[in-house]
Amino acid sequence: MVCKFWIEPVTLAQNHVFARELNQIRSIIQANLAKIQEGMA
Repeated sequence: MVCKFWIEPVTLAQNHVFARELNQIRSIIQANLAKIQEGMA
């Protein structure tokens, strides 16, 4: 299963399995974007 999002801007890059969950996944990423970016620095 692969679902890949770009961080800036938060957009779907790749999806091979998920359909209904994509909006929820995108929302989680956006809500935690600062933490994600801190971890990438």
